[in-house]
Amino acid sequence: MKSYFEQEEWYREFLAAEEHVLWTGKTERAFAFYPIYLFVIPFMCVWCGGVITATVSILKEVISGGENPLSLLFMLPFWAGGGFFVYMLFIRPVLRRKNTRYAVTNKRVMEYYKGSFNALFTGTHTPVSISKISKRGTGTVTVGYQNGPYNSNLSLKLPVLNNGIIEITDIAEPRKVYDLIVNQGET
Repeated sequence: MKSYFEQEEWYREFLAAEEHVLWTGKTERAFAFYPIYLFVIPFMCVWCGGVITATVSILKEVISGGENPLSLLFMLPFWAGGGFFVYMLFIRPVLRRKNTRYAVTNKRVMEYYKGSFNALFTGTHTPVSISKISKRGTGTVTVGYQNGPYNSNLSLKLPVLNNGIIEITDIAEPRKVYDLIVNQGET
């Protein structure tokens, strides 16, 4: 069976002259728990519970003949809003983590997601950090400048924002990838 490196060569079209790939990979797990979920999950439970209760109540009134059937249309924006929140905060991050590919070259770090390409040139002044080493040995390597309102330690990071950094999340060999990025100038 071919390795992941041999199967997926998406990066070929993005390589510059004299640039070669040192590592390529993808996220090990599709689901991740973000700190903002501590607020969002209870909020979504209340939202969905209210929408379901109101819809059932209106439906009972419509069935008994006491309410106009068009009054059910009033609930459509609430159903749409709930669906939008569930998609953007839970489903989209899972799909993004599942379908994102990463590559580290001798000049930059690349991220590819369904036709969307992001790259950061690396050098001696580009900050690189390694974090979130789990019990399974997977971890996250972050490349780029982490200053701004959404990147401070006090804020809750939203899973849908791209803040000008590339996070190579939940990979099997974070130390190896970190070393490759940090030592690129020496290769």
